[in-house]
Amino acid sequence: MNTSPYPITGSMKTEPYLPLEEDDDMVERPQHYTWHPVAECKAITQEFNYNLGTAIAYIWRAGRKYEDAEVEDLRKAIKHIEFECDRLKLRTQPR
Repeated sequence: MNTSPYPITGSMKTEPYLPLEEDDDMVERPQHYTWHPVAECKAITQEFNYNLGTAIAYIWRAGRKYEDAEVEDLRKAIKHIEFECDRLKLRTQPR
């Protein structure tokens, strides 16, 4: 049973793509990475290597940074997961 106040199914996307506000800081705290009520994307991604952290970041921002880019962001996430799979395959191959 899910005891979290956040749904497992459905969408955490409580707000659709939001146009930039005048006071949005796209360098220090972009809204597409800080929208979640519990954690910033950076706090999660820094716990992973580059490929996995980048995949998580693309999933996190999917459809939030640019209005029509949700599929593109998800495809980028898949690409970084594939990069990680390739890296792991190379690591396990005998030399």
